[in-house]
Amino acid sequence: MGLETGSFISDLNSANPPGGDDFNQGDDHLRLLKTAVKGSFPNSSRAFYLPVMQVEITVATALVNTQENEVVLGNTSGGSFTVTLPSGAGLPLGWQVTVVKNDASNILTVDGFGVETINAALTSDLTALYDAETYVWDGSEWYIIASTFDADAPVFTTELQLDGIAPVLKLRETDGTATHNMTGLLQDSDLFTIQTRTNTGAVVASDYIITKGAGGSTEHEWRISDAEALLLDSSNRLILGGRVSGPLPSLAGMLISSGDSGRDNADNDADELVLEGSSAEVGLSIIGGATSLGNIYFGDPADPNEGQIVYNHGDDSLKIFTGSQKRLTISATTGPLESQLDTAQATTSGSQFNFTSPFATTVKVEVLFKGVSLVSAQNLLVQLGDAGGIEASGYLSAGGNTGNEKTASNGLIISTNSSAAATTSGIYTAEQIDGFEWVGSVAVANASTNSSSGGGHKTLSAALTQIRVTSTGGVNFDAGKVNVRWWGIS
Repeated sequence: MGLETGSFISDLNSANPPGGDDFNQGDDHLRLLKTAVKGSFPNSSRAFYLPVMQVEITVATALVNTQENEVVLGNTSGGSFTVTLPSGAGLPLGWQVTVVKNDASNILTVDGFGVETINAALTSDLTALYDAETYVWDGSEWYIIASTFDADAPVFTTELQLDGIAPVLKLRETDGTATHNMTGLLQDSDLFTIQTRTNTGAVVASDYIITKGAGGSTEHEWRISDAEALLLDSSNRLILGGRVSGPLPSLAGMLISSGDSGRDNADNDADELVLEGSSAEVGLSIIGGATSLGNIYFGDPADPNEGQIVYNHGDDSLKIFTGSQKRLTISATTGPLESQLDTAQATTSGSQFNFTSPFATTVKVEVLFKGVSLVSAQNLLVQLGDAGGIEASGYLSAGGNTGNEKTASNGLIISTNSSAAATTSGIYTAEQIDGFEWVGSVAVANASTNSSSGGGHKTLSAALTQIRVTSTGGVNFDAGKVNVRWWGIS
């Protein structure tokens, strides 16, 4: 018969040549076989191995005598271990081997020989049951050319179903043990719900459910509910937290609630953002970096920051701006100026009356006199003191009434009483001018017949902490009362 034709092994007819063919056609059949083999393996320059399964291994193993295309099973039930690939030095280009992990426990690590890498890494870990990777040698390193995924990893599919008259959009998750359907229900009541359900239809209680309202006042409401966590209603009010499921408060903008305070409305002039809680303390925190600014701005169409409250974490200062101008700075060491009235002391006996400042830093004092009288005609004085005590020298002071002016260096003159019967009522004011330097002035009435005025200055050794009311000669008082109003920074 005539010689058959073909280019590949599959083209050959296993029944040829029949027994009656001439012997002189034998060489033609041999040439046909060579052509088909070379056509089927055009780039073959070495032995070709069909995939075979190696005996299962359970301990660290070096694949020294492994054949090409061999499948190695690693059973990690007894513990994690490492499989080392053969040295690539003696392997042809394209040499392959596959490693499969056939136990769910522990880790099977595949390591390149010596410093040989696998996808640029020294090792590759198979962690889940039936994880498998095929490694190919390229002459310098191993590449993973095939890999299975974790059989337990979630697989998502989508499908659109008709559930009665309600279209159902399902995102199906299969996690190896169960199937969950995240469903969007377009129901005939116009209620749209996205829920997570098990394959038996039960809603997964721990998951979030997004619900769109159905008709009427709830038509445009959207809720995310895990203990009712969020509500966006038809008035574009956004409510977060514990008030979503309760009676809705009256407000214009956004409510952040950690619990029901018992009040269902905020002031109409300040209800764009409302913070609410049911605990003893409810607050707002602005938290920044170690040198950042914490800002609250007040703006209008003409100026976005006309009013400002700015806290500087760099120097721990607080600044207040109005009309875009800084009006007040409170530093880390100075606070706002405060005033405090001391306890009045009766001046009906005794020769001196001491007052101590309640402030860490005192910047101004007012000494108040009402009907104060001495037992004899002496000058009424105020003396200043610091932590070292009252200072009774170094004053430059002058005061008195017309024709009876006096000077003093042991105190600041309040009045120059010409008789024991004279009484003094009025105010002496002293202010810090610089450092420990103080200046003062006085305006008082002596009985009801004349007035007395004066002034002076004194430099203390340290910060002012105390004041004494006394007299030039240290005589006793016999009438009236005295007090001090302090001005300072706590």
